[in-house]
Amino acid sequence: MSVISSFDGSGDVMSWSAQVRAKLIAKRYKNYLQDANKPVLDVARIAWKAQADKATGVILTYLNPDIAVQFEDKGTPQTLLESVIAYYHPDQRQEVDRLESELNTLTYDGSDPVVWAAKIRGLITKLTAKQAAPTERTVRTLVLKTLEQEVEYRIRVEVIRQSA
Repeated sequence: MSVISSFDGSGDVMSWSAQVRAKLIAKRYKNYLQDANKPVLDVARIAWKAQADKATGVILTYLNPDIAVQFEDKGTPQTLLESVIAYYHPDQRQEVDRLESELNTLTYDGSDPVVWAAKIRGLITKLTAKQAAPTERTVRTLVLKTLEQEVEYRIRVEVIRQSA
């Protein structure tokens, strides 16, 4: 199984959560991941709670200590994971804003133009999937802004801008 890095709040919380769940299942804690699996009888519930506490401890070991402090009061693995995901998973608007900002600040660094074009297409695809496709004008402006950084394209870019 792959090594799970400690979640510090900056990475993909959904990926981290899936990796931690897989680790817990591999350690035979699958029954303790859902609060619905908690037994009704008191004796069985005490044993379940002890194992759930161990599973919670495993989850906390994969959280950065600064972050773990915020969530260590969560009682079960399910509530702990749900709380971390709810706190660190960006909502739709935040994600769209981040993608738009990334698209607007993307500049051509003179490296492989195919890679650069793929970055633009990737960002446009992600925005389109979130029903926030950039306008044709925005994309054209971005491409022209980037092309004018190359000496051999400056005159062509100026001609295109004058004709538009």
